[in-house]
Amino acid sequence: MAKTMKATIELGGKVDGSLLKSMSTAEKQMAALKRAGGSINKIASAAVKAAGVAVAAVGAATVKVVSSSIEAGKNFDSSMAQVAATMGKTVDEIGALRQFALDMGKTTMFSASQAADALNYMALAGYDAETSMKMLPNVLNLAAAGGMELATASDMVTDASSALGLSLDETSELVDKMAKASSKSNTSVSQLGEALLVVGGTAKNVKGGT
Repeated sequence: MAKTMKATIELGGKVDGSLLKSMSTAEKQMAALKRAGGSINKIASAAVKAAGVAVAAVGAATVKVVSSSIEAGKNFDSSMAQVAATMGKTVDEIGALRQFALDMGKTTMFSASQAADALNYMALAGYDAETSMKMLPNVLNLAAAGGMELATASDMVTDASSALGLSLDETSELVDKMAKASSKSNTSVSQLGEALLVVGGTAKNVKGGT
């Protein structure tokens, strides 16, 4: 448009120098705006791509968390199904025990699935649901004190309790003593447990064996 106006003015023989100068400046400004517009489009395009990558990353992370939660839930249900089978019960019949294991997973350093595995060892030792719920805190304490897996600690507690003929209260006292003895010596909780099993038969017949 500016060139057309310039040509028309020149053909008319009435060229105004200041007008031509203004038109030239306008042409340069329009060219600069076009270049700027291209740069802005590139920046906007890059921003959109970056936003897309960020959204995709968040989506992938969310899917991973959900998948992990689903997998953990499946493992827990499988472990509790095993507990029920070992006790000769249905899963519905051990609803209170299932909830107890879930609570342990929320309030302790161990997961619900680990608590369920420990409960299965108690079931193998012949403990019913009520006794298992009373015994599990002892197992948790022993596992934490000895840096042990819950299932291993459960096996140790139930074996020691059986070998020594201990009541629940006496078992709790034994666990406390084992934890304290381990912290004050170079002997691990596992070593103490093994020693108790070795002398269990004899200690059972000794008054005040704990």
